[in-house]
Amino acid sequence: MTSTKKNKIKKIAEQFRDSLKFPKVSSKSGAELLFDSDLFTALFRERFGVSSEYAEAFNAAFKAVTEGVGKEITKINSVVSSALLPLLVFYKLYTPKDGQSITLEVGGKTMNFTRAFFEVRNKVIGHPSCVDVALVSGDRKTILFLESKLTEMFEDTRTENEYGSSYKDLYKQSGIMDALNSRGITIDKEATNLILRSELPQYLEGIKQSISHLIGLVKGPQDNQDQSEYIKAYNDDAKVLIYATIFYDSTHILHNQAIEYENYHSLYSDVIGAHGDAILVDIKKWAGKSNGKMIVIEHNPLTYQKLAQENPDWLDDKVKTFYGL
Repeated sequence: MTSTKKNKIKKIAEQFRDSLKFPKVSSKSGAELLFDSDLFTALFRERFGVSSEYAEAFNAAFKAVTEGVGKEITKINSVVSSALLPLLVFYKLYTPKDGQSITLEVGGKTMNFTRAFFEVRNKVIGHPSCVDVALVSGDRKTILFLESKLTEMFEDTRTENEYGSSYKDLYKQSGIMDALNSRGITIDKEATNLILRSELPQYLEGIKQSISHLIGLVKGPQDNQDQSEYIKAYNDDAKVLIYATIFYDSTHILHNQAIEYENYHSLYSDVIGAHGDAILVDIKKWAGKSNGKMIVIEHNPLTYQKLAQENPDWLDDKVKTFYGL
């Protein structure tokens, strides 16, 4: 959008706000807002039964989720917001109290995680990759990167996706080609840009997103002052990086109509899970670097349902009821 168009929109917003003498409230990007974020978060806390002792943690986590480059403030008010689900599940670990932890089976063992970061940004090409949640283990030696999925696989299933030319050389590497071909996905070798094609409609963006996140794990954090704690955890403490995707299992709602969910569950496992090591080899060769850390890729998606079962007292009651967890 050009600066002229932005100024026109800003002028309209100012006129609306001034008509009723609303106080000026702006986002980090300068967009005019109706409510101060503290009031906005109070509405969410009330709706989902967040207790007063966790108000500060929720407010801070809410800002981290909604004021990042993903601009989730425009999406989080949706009943099926993909940004809201991980926020409500992990917010207590954003500013954790002593002794708080959540347990997950990852990396071949059961681990406790005591700190959460939201929308962490790692270097890729040009724009960074933004991973929904990064969980730090109690001993700080492991960071678990979680890409959260709710309804995306229902919204964006297609037979072709096009991306920038900068990715083309990476996707022509044998490990990634074999991974894609295992599910009938090919690239257009003649095109300048990267074009992924599938024999059948699939959630191609999810696979591209996971590969970009793996590039980010290899290249490391983007230098930003507002994620200094995450950068320290990555650079100074972490020895092992685990990548996983975590799904909301919708089969209990849709029953035999959840084919898109089931297809992406197997797509992730077949492409990223089964070929993760080969994909990492290609990425390190293409990027010309290895960060010296062990990178582990979960073979199968995690689910919020299993997380809730393994941590029965973790979620707020209204959050449990809302998501059927």
